[in-house]
Amino acid sequence: MIRRGSVLLECLVALAIFVGIASTVYSLIVSAARSVERTARIERAADLARSALSKIEAGVETPESLNGPVESWRDESDGTFDDNPVQTPWVLEISTEPSEFEGLVMVTARAECYEPAGSDRLVASFELKQLIALGGAPKESKEPSRVLEEPRSSGGSAIQRRIEERNSRRTRDGSAQEPRREP
Repeated sequence: MIRRGSVLLECLVALAIFVGIASTVYSLIVSAARSVERTARIERAADLARSALSKIEAGVETPESLNGPVESWRDESDGTFDDNPVQTPWVLEISTEPSEFEGLVMVTARAECYEPAGSDRLVASFELKQLIALGGAPKESKEPSRVLEEPRSSGGSAIQRRIEERNSRRTRDGSAQEPRREP
């Protein structure tokens, strides 16, 4: 009888250990899945903020037109156009402020995800700041680039010509060293 009881006790201990390990592994898997989901939301927020700044920099959109809820992406290649876009949980906040650099404005793009859509529960956000020339092309520099002024010839690149000019100046100044001779 003692032997039968000990076998039962061993089975119960083994089962308890198995259940404990299985629950630990399950909680680790759930935690990893939540982390992946959170990272994906932050990555999506970063993509939305980058896209907004790119559209503003390219002149396709204005900061005012991008403020507010982000419209859902619609595949209109099949010829159907939905007049009632689905509300997404994503919101863009675009703000501008003057910068110390002439012709440039500091644009801040903040993408936020509220779930469920329209609620106050913030689940992800990302903010980017970038100096952008708004309202036209940036003013040209008064000093033109030397590389662009130099004519191209079949005799080599502008860098090679500059190296040759520097070496010829050194030779005239007497600062050039004699080339090394290999034995």
